[in-house]
Amino acid sequence: KYGTDAAVTIPFLNRVQAAVDAWFAENRPGEQPTMCLMFAYYETVIPPTKWNETTQAWEPIDETMIINPNSGIMFAPIGMECDVAFSDYDPSDNTNPYGQLMGWGALTDNIYCWTYSQLFDEFFLSYNTYETVQKNNQSLLEAGSICVLDQTQSDVVGYSTGWNMAKGYLLSKLQWNNSLNQEELLREFFRHYYDDAADVMYDIFMEQRLWMNHVYNDLDANGDVYEDMITQTYWPYNWLENILNRFDEAYAALEPLRERDPERYALIHDRILLET
Repeated sequence: KYGTDAAVTIPFLNRVQAAVDAWFAENRPGEQPTMCLMFAYYETVIPPTKWNETTQAWEPIDETMIINPNSGIMFAPIGMECDVAFSDYDPSDNTNPYGQLMGWGALTDNIYCWTYSQLFDEFFLSYNTYETVQKNNQSLLEAGSICVLDQTQSDVVGYSTGWNMAKGYLLSKLQWNNSLNQEELLREFFRHYYDDAADVMYDIFMEQRLWMNHVYNDLDANGDVYEDMITQTYWPYNWLENILNRFDEAYAALEPLRERDPERYALIHDRILLET
């Protein structure tokens, strides 16, 4: 009838929330009860909803699937591909992330999102979500999401590689205001973060973005967070040699800073080294 394990989790969530609400009413009257969330993740990612062709919208399969208004979900589309935006999917199909997101919106107004901007099996490689992040933020806003946790190298503080320092800056800015110009934000980051080497480092970053688009579009990489990306097909020797030569250009561009500000030179030098 329901076609998803979420149909088991939702009634349990509602019972737990009802107990929490009752406890607050008795012990802390007037206070907002603690909100209980369920993970919409793996077996529970598909919402128990049905598509109404007349209204062109999702609706609950039955009333028991409506989530307590004091509860909500943490929507975590782990199977999403980094090169495909929510809006690229069919919203009337709940086997894809966008249909799932819109379906959950028929069951609750409290949608929290856990998205992914990090490869997990090759943790230090760049995961090219730059082509989709702003479109995805817009889709999440339109679906009524309350907040977004976009997981990157969150457990590596201050020295993330794979251009994740740039990504963290970009995500922070866009989550405050998604109408900002993404490419201008990235330019601003590189200008301040790499000092005299900013132009070369930005060019290297853009070369890698373009290369990753080629890998996903032409070499059949699937964009999954667990994909095996360490192959000669994706990273041919001549491409790697060229990129390493470009980093030598970045070190050369930084040289004037050595005399001008030796301490800052050492800092920027290490930032470049981190990406090589």
